[in-house]
Amino acid sequence: MKKEKENVQENEGKKKNTKKVVAIVIAVILVIAIIVGIIVVKFLDARQQIILLDEVGVLSQKVVGQDEYNTEIKTTGDYAKVERTIKNYLQTYSDTIKNITDISQSLTEFETSTEKDQLEAQRNEIEQYKNDLSQEIDILTEMTSQEYIDNEIAKENLSQKYVDIYKKLMGENIEGDLQEIQAEMTENKEKIIDVFDALLATYDYLIEHQDGWVSEDGQLLFYNTQELNEYNQLVQELQTKAMQLSLM
Repeated sequence: MKKEKENVQENEGKKKNTKKVVAIVIAVILVIAIIVGIIVVKFLDARQQIILLDEVGVLSQKVVGQDEYNTEIKTTGDYAKVERTIKNYLQTYSDTIKNITDISQSLTEFETSTEKDQLEAQRNEIEQYKNDLSQEIDILTEMTSQEYIDNEIAKENLSQKYVDIYKKLMGENIEGDLQEIQAEMTENKEKIIDVFDALLATYDYLIEHQDGWVSEDGQLLFYNTQELNEYNQLVQELQTKAMQLSLM
């Protein structure tokens, strides 16, 4: 009986030892799995960063106002949100530049006429150009602010890690440069609007004094010297403001 009890105790001891070994093995496996998981996650995270950097590098080679920025999203997860935000911003910025270029091109191709029945329509067309250009410059000025750039990524509700990546790629700590660009845009806009207003003033004068002049061979002939001088003064102011703008 005593020997049988010893055998039972010995077997129970072996079972306990076996359970301990199994528990240890399982714990080791879990630790290894966690380590492997961390390595895989870090590898994938690093891979996503590389892809994102490559995409930003490609975007930097594009021509603003001409090329397409909303290209295929190459990254995944939260990196994709960062990538999409950057591309959307650049696309909007590029589209605005293109709109300004198109308006400027239309102005260079604008054909003036001294026919009285066309003055009103031409004047309204020029005012539309002025309003459109002013609106596009306002959009560009707003986009060239740190607040606007930061707000774009804030909409995605990302963790600080991804916000920092976005800010770094978008040019973190350049707020001083952005303020300088904004000030320059504001100044340019004011001078451009001044030219438009001076041009519109010449049209308004001709429309208001239609009975005081005639058009012959593309030239304006006034019936009295006073109105001629007043019109020439407006033209001179237009030329001065246009010259100031061209020297900027």
